Amino acid sequence: MITENFVESSIASEHYFTAADGRTGAIANGTYTGVERPLANDRDLEALAHVTVCILVMNNGHKVYGVNTGSIDPARFNAEAGRQLARKDAIGKIWELLGFEARTKLANGLKPLY
Repeated sequence: MITENFVESSIASEHYFTAADGRTGAIANGTYTGVERPLANDRDLEALAHVTVCILVMNNGHKVYGVNTGSIDPARFNAEAGRQLARKDAIGKIWELLGFEARTKLANGLKPLY
């Protein structure tokens, strides 16, 4: 049976950043490939600061990501809430992957490990 404890114990590390952080890092590394057509006063670039990404690295090296695009009203943006929601999105993907793996084993006459 897949449990919350099993899912949590399968995570080796977790990483959070905003889309603005990613853009800034890509520019610094010389790997940025976006098309820059900023809106007046860089409103589009400002919006990137409200997109939170969570990368969960699993014990086996697989990576799962979750994203939260922030609140509709930028004035209500909460970084901690963004991290929690992005992580929740990533955790949901882990459940799907584990369910798929378990179902594949059952379909092949094998017993899932969990």
